[in-house]
Amino acid sequence: MTHPRSSNPFRFEGPLDPPALIGRGVEVEALIGFGLDRRVVSLAAPRRYGKTSLLRAVGAVLQAEHDFLVAYVDLQAVSGIDDFVARFGSSWRAATRKHRRARRQFESVAGGLSSFGLTLLGTGVQFTRRHRDPQSALTAAHALLDLPADAGAPVLVVMDEFQDLHGAWPDGEGVLRSHTQAPAQTGKVAYMFAGSEPSLFAAAFEDRGRAYYQQVLRLGVGRLPGEALRSGITDRFTATGKEAGLALGPLLDLADGHPQRSMFLAHLLWDQTPAAGRADDRWEPALAIARAQAADEATAIWESLTTAQRAALRAVVDHASPTAAAAAGPRASRQRAGEHLRARGLIEPTEEQGPRGGTRYRLVDPLLADWVRRRSG
Repeated sequence: MTHPRSSNPFRFEGPLDPPALIGRGVEVEALIGFGLDRRVVSLAAPRRYGKTSLLRAVGAVLQAEHDFLVAYVDLQAVSGIDDFVARFGSSWRAATRKHRRARRQFESVAGGLSSFGLTLLGTGVQFTRRHRDPQSALTAAHALLDLPADAGAPVLVVMDEFQDLHGAWPDGEGVLRSHTQAPAQTGKVAYMFAGSEPSLFAAAFEDRGRAYYQQVLRLGVGRLPGEALRSGITDRFTATGKEAGLALGPLLDLADGHPQRSMFLAHLLWDQTPAAGRADDRWEPALAIARAQAADEATAIWESLTTAQRAALRAVVDHASPTAAAAAGPRASRQRAGEHLRARGLIEPTEEQGPRGGTRYRLVDPLLADWVRRRSG
């Protein structure tokens, strides 16, 4: 069978289109169910674990099969309430583009907010306060957050990088909760808050002083199952006239289920494999490229750590514990170093337990682990 010249089937930059997801069927079905039940859910995952792609896949199903309006609000590096108003307004405008009632409702509210500084630009929304009234931005925020309750359709609102909201607008979570838990929105609107800064995101739901303390269903996104990855990578090679062959085993071993790194390594391996060929002897060249491309990031991370934190990172690589006896310094120092690494999202607990029942850890990024291992060796 001959195949036309194919483009690389492995995407690793940015969110994936829903058909490109591998091994996320269980998570997609669960989140669709929570959407249909109009739940308020938080979804935590390390960076590059594909949470945004997962949520977009859920939104696509809810939109296509259940007539949901779906608004994606990216809160990464949001700078304050004015910026929140602009981002939420832009997202809601995009979500209502093809829904006549909700679009008319939005345009009516936007017109009423023009005196407060809300302006429609192109396909987005800009908000600039035109007077010194400190309540003008808050008025605009409340008016826009009221919109999903009366959209005339079921609604899903996704707020990505939710942890950035608190630092930029400390009262924002309280304002948001006053809408998400209002009777007008109950049974009509589902909210999904996603985050990737472990300690900051968790604090939004674990700190007694925060508005959403124990108020949402909390979920996590883990690594991809090995068999799903094996099948997905094999199928994509085959569909483009190539075979992963003997290179697939070491690729899966190194990637260890990490979603983005698996696709990155598969992308490089596919590029190294000749048309209609097998990748049996192409793993080492692909790995060399991966290591070279990951080296600058690994070096920057390493240089940002203290001596104790570097020792803890090595201890995780070598012994699956930041407090292993092999790590230098007193145990209290090792514990603090491990807490720092976890807060930064550099290490994560595994599902396995150590020989004495303790938690085992691994580096989130398998290419960083590979760099540390080779540096130590």
